[in-house]
Amino acid sequence: MSHECAHCELVPATKRCTGCGNAWYCSTQCQRKSWPIHIFKCNPRKPINTAYYLARAALQDRLPEDPQTCEDYGFTKVFTGGDKAKLLGLYIGLLHYCHIEAQTLHKWRTSGTIVEEIKKTYTKIPVHKRGGYYPWFLEHQYVLDGSQPAEDPAAVAIKRAWVMTGGSSTASVATITAQIAELPEEVQACHHLYMMLSAQYHPSPNTALWITFGFCAGADEWEERGVSAQYQQLIARCSFEEFCAAYAASGLSALFRAHGFPIESAFVEDALSMSPRGNKSVWDLKQFVVQDEYRAVNSVLVDYGFAFCRTDVERKELKDIYRRFFERRGADPLALHRAAISGKLYEYVGGILSLKPRKKYEGMFKNPYPLASI
Repeated sequence: MSHECAHCELVPATKRCTGCGNAWYCSTQCQRKSWPIHIFKCNPRKPINTAYYLARAALQDRLPEDPQTCEDYGFTKVFTGGDKAKLLGLYIGLLHYCHIEAQTLHKWRTSGTIVEEIKKTYTKIPVHKRGGYYPWFLEHQYVLDGSQPAEDPAAVAIKRAWVMTGGSSTASVATITAQIAELPEEVQACHHLYMMLSAQYHPSPNTALWITFGFCAGADEWEERGVSAQYQQLIARCSFEEFCAAYAASGLSALFRAHGFPIESAFVEDALSMSPRGNKSVWDLKQFVVQDEYRAVNSVLVDYGFAFCRTDVERKELKDIYRRFFERRGADPLALHRAAISGKLYEYVGGILSLKPRKKYEGMFKNPYPLASI
């Protein structure tokens, strides 16, 4: 039986992970490159340190979501999406182009030498090949050395968004925050989105806005940035009141069309079709599986087999399977949802990921569908 490489997806893969026995690789190089992701699915003997969470995010070209990782590696010290992207780019350069191991990065941080080591690493690279991330870091060392920036970027973004939505430019952050807290929930959500967009970033999977504004439908970080760019175009054309009214009435897709920016993705269109009052459970499933610490809602537990798993080991394996599904190029969440409500999850997912033995996985993918006719 031939196996697919867990990193590059080539066949055949002949090297098997000795830690868990579940992953196959075509080369030692692929195994090393895959380790920052596979360590979370393997059987590590020690707690996984935050450098691996960072390395996994860098490998996927996504901002880290784990709160402690964001704290340890400076992401909580920068607020704008552009600055967060530059900090991520700095680490991508270290980990994947300079070939610094995650464990080495962890030692730098815990020994208090990370700033100096980053400088040593990048100064070995010819100036014309360093790119823009290292010069940015030299001007923003406060993210790692414990000092403070000249001004609070969070306050800047809050004030900027407040003015964009029609508020006074002289209002204090405290006044703005208090006034937003008194607004209807839908309007508060729109304010938060405007604040994110004004800071050049967008909702992440650990927020409800990731689903209600359709970012969950992006296949990866790049597609999510594309959705963000469309919102940037839209809010430049419509009033804040118009935007809020469309959001509350599940009419954002129509608003995009009305202003000449029709949504081309059927997945984004679907995610917005019932928002903010509802959504297909497949989007909740995706939010559940792309994060390590996130509780599944009841619809996910029932619709996608978790409620019928016999052990925690089975539930963990099922979550990993769905994660693999969403990470696969060309994944179709709507087809997965149709398979769920027709009671054919194993046939669909098992056919894509080659899950065997059938008897084992059929039980894990069990759900109460299709429902009997009344």
